[in-house]
Amino acid sequence: MTVSDTGYTRGAADEFTQARADAREDMSAKRVRAARTVASYAVDAQDCLTLLRMLGLDTDDADDADNTADL
Repeated sequence: MTVSDTGYTRGAADEFTQARADAREDMSAKRVRAARTVASYAVDAQDCLTLLRMLGLDTDDADDADNTADL
């Protein structure tokens, strides 16, 4: 067990849950950056959509781009 920022002892399950949440957030940020990169190289909207679908980046993560500060 470790001590959290609040001084309370955290168990392994809490640490695992936090690690998974951090990993999910990191993956979401990477997907947004990838979608932006693809969009910048696409010829037009249809090309962009096709490329995003091929890469599996056409899900809701791309919609989070407006909510993500300068990645």
